Amino acid sequence: MNYFFPSFIERFEIEHEPLSQLEITVNSGTNALRLLLQSFNLSVNDKVCIPAFVCNSVRYAVEQKKLTPVLLDLKSDNSFWTFYNLNFIKSENIKVVILVHLYGFVHPDTKEIVDFCENNNIKLIHDAAQSYGIDEKVLSQGNGTVYSFGPGKSTTAAGGAWIKFSKKNGSFFILNKPSIFSFQNMKAKLFLKSRIFNYRLSKYEIFLNRILNRFHSDTIFSMSSFQLKMASYSISILKQITPFRKKRYAILKEAITKNPLLEIAYDNDTGLYFKIILFVKDGVKKFRNFLEMNGIPYFTLFNKIEENNKLVYFKKNALNFIEISCESCIPESEIVRIAILLNNYK
Repeated sequence: MNYFFPSFIERFEIEHEPLSQLEITVNSGTNALRLLLQSFNLSVNDKVCIPAFVCNSVRYAVEQKKLTPVLLDLKSDNSFWTFYNLNFIKSENIKVVILVHLYGFVHPDTKEIVDFCENNNIKLIHDAAQSYGIDEKVLSQGNGTVYSFGPGKSTTAAGGAWIKFSKKNGSFFILNKPSIFSFQNMKAKLFLKSRIFNYRLSKYEIFLNRILNRFHSDTIFSMSSFQLKMASYSISILKQITPFRKKRYAILKEAITKNPLLEIAYDNDTGLYFKIILFVKDGVKKFRNFLEMNGIPYFTLFNKIEENNKLVYFKKNALNFIEISCESCIPESEIVRIAILLNNYK
């Protein structure tokens, strides 16, 4: 119940030519980060700055390369944005900064961070895994941008990721391509099926998925031909579905702003509108129970925070951010139902 991010792709059988811009693709966003970190010729235990408020795969990618992740706190109360303390980054001899652009928005301090890294010879990775469709001009400086086609993204398709470089910092990787009979290709097809709204996996598909999920490999491959096809399709129709996302977002936003117990965590009118982020002012456990009792699917990055965590704003607020999908494939009637419930929450 607490994981609900469908793809806007509504049919499994789609034919679409791979887009030429998808030159460097990887089998996961985690592996895309690993590949970029590997290309920097870093030494063991070199420090990499990452947000504390980000999915675990970012930290995992850093640790897999035998590097030291340095976790950064949130900026303030009620904000999911990370505070990239530039004085701290300089004093700690940080070698790489991973700048994360969450929930379909550009990090508000991007220019300042990018300029700082460039002036201090610090490598910068734009992690825009969730956020294909944001202003790419803002991401043109740096050492690579990662976009994802996995769950909960603006371009959820059949998994995989794309590494994009500006012309100035172009790079080249040669990766093996999985066969059509590979575990990766089979998992990709099952993943997309599981993300099609209201699709129910058969008993055989559920069994097969369990078997395939036992086989985890850190080997870095390119995306399969099926993944490329679906990723290309998701990119090509993004503008077409945006009005439907906006309408669903607006319905939920109106309801949330009327409830004094809830607020929109961030909205600068430039987002991608595929999900809405709530901040629960008090009683987040009660609110989660309310969502589950009323069949409102949601997602949170964290279910618990360790007591010894010393990041003040992260420890205080990280559990209070709730994600609800506004994807175009969700019937408007269902969005209205959720909006009424959120408006009436006490």
